[in-house]
Amino acid sequence: MISANGLQVRYNPMRITSFDVFCSMRGAYRPPVKDVYFICWAGCPDKPEPFCQRLGTLVASAKDTGILCENRLDTYLCPEDAAKAQTWLFSAGKPQALPFDFADSLLAETFSIAFSEMISLYQQYRQHTTASMLRNFQIKLLYWAYRYLPALFPAGKLLSVPPKAVYLSQPGLAESLFFYLLTRLGCDVAVVCPKGEPALPEGLLPYVCQMQGTPCPDTPLIPAPAPAPQLAGKQRMRLPPHPGRHSAAPMPVPMRERVRTPPAAHPPQAASQPKELAYEQLAQLAASVVMIETLEQTGDCLGSGSGVLIAPGIILTNFHVVRGGCAYRIRLENDDQPYITDELLKYHSAYDLALLRIAEYDRPPLPVYRGGGLVRGQQVVAIGSPLGLFNSVSDGIISGFRQIEEKSMIQFTAPTSPGSSGGALLRNH
Repeated sequence: MISANGLQVRYNPMRITSFDVFCSMRGAYRPPVKDVYFICWAGCPDKPEPFCQRLGTLVASAKDTGILCENRLDTYLCPEDAAKAQTWLFSAGKPQALPFDFADSLLAETFSIAFSEMISLYQQYRQHTTASMLRNFQIKLLYWAYRYLPALFPAGKLLSVPPKAVYLSQPGLAESLFFYLLTRLGCDVAVVCPKGEPALPEGLLPYVCQMQGTPCPDTPLIPAPAPAPQLAGKQRMRLPPHPGRHSAAPMPVPMRERVRTPPAAHPPQAASQPKELAYEQLAQLAASVVMIETLEQTGDCLGSGSGVLIAPGIILTNFHVVRGGCAYRIRLENDDQPYITDELLKYHSAYDLALLRIAEYDRPPLPVYRGGGLVRGQQVVAIGSPLGLFNSVSDGIISGFRQIEEKSMIQFTAPTSPGSSGGALLRNH
């Protein structure tokens, strides 16, 4: 049993035999103690058709209790909302204002306590957590609370029929901690992983009942998410609409330079000129250039662009490539398996730059150009995915240096098309 000054929850270890049983279970609630169920299925709890029917029935019952049913948690915040969300946080990581007005003071107290615990768990489970990553997680957690708590607690308190959350996808660390937070608020949670075992943090396993299911349908039957209600009272984050479908237009991208190994020691002599690289050698650096598909909440592609690995697991791209996405599908050269991430670490809308994070891969990073050594007429090679044509190579020259809105820009002649944005521009030495 989790005991705190707020709500005390007991995780029922009962092995739920079907999804229908999960939907009908009502954990006992004798304030301040609440029984909860935290279930994870590898595959469908039941055969696909009965499961989809029962899921539809559960969603239809939302008028009687709080229901959340999603296959992806919304992660899109426009820059203005992200800045506003940061004002909700104390330096100690506690919410300055609750994202949802609980009618039950016990739940309000529990949320504040559990929120701080989730921050500590994130630092514990995520190795090498930076201050920026921690701040992004705090903002994401608050945003999810604002976005989904009104649907789970329509009266602002626990009703006779307890709220239930169903997630039809493989949860990442942030999602797992959010669902754990929901159980701390007395919500029953079922995570259904259509393919494979749920990759839950080891520290959460004592609270989870893991079950084996049957193969899931390719497209689970779930309703479109309803917009979060506008609540009176304290200032709230605005829920921005998703932008329409777009293709990433070509824009000047950061220059890259070839890593040069210092020469071995020799007697003093005149400095040698840098060795020029053939186009074939520059094209081999495409292994460090990726294709980025920006996904909306439904999993549909909003547009595509390119990116460059500049450090282990870190991708540099243009902000307009990733703007408006809930997640990103990353494709690497000579790897048929696409990788999904929702970790947008940093962005700068004025300079049109953004950083994504994926798991570390054995690909050599390309160093970012930091000024000097460029002349007009110098040969360059551009690598990107124009019009979705993965890692196309084109050549050209530096045709000029421009000052646009107080920003130093490099003009070049290498052909680019929509989808090239965020790719690499390489000089020949």
